[in-house]
Amino acid sequence: MSDSYVVAIKPSARRANGTIGRLVHEEGAIREFDSRALAEAWADGVSRGGGHVWIRAANPNDREADGYLMSRGDRPKKAETDDGPLRVFE
Repeated sequence: MSDSYVVAIKPSARRANGTIGRLVHEEGAIREFDSRALAEAWADGVSRGGGHVWIRAANPNDREADGYLMSRGDRPKKAETDDGPLRVFE
């Protein structure tokens, strides 16, 4: 890696945010920024126009990226009701 802050765009971010999905399709899943702060500002900006995404530090053994663009997406969670468990979305 160079002096730039390299972000790998994860599938969850592509699914949650249409702008990110189009960007990955057109330009690939890696973005470079001058700093993490600029990467976070970019993530905040694209979140305003679509699904919420954020920057998370990369795993220590990941030599290809400094951070990941992530989203929680629409993973179902269980909720209890009077009728028993009901699957709902966050």
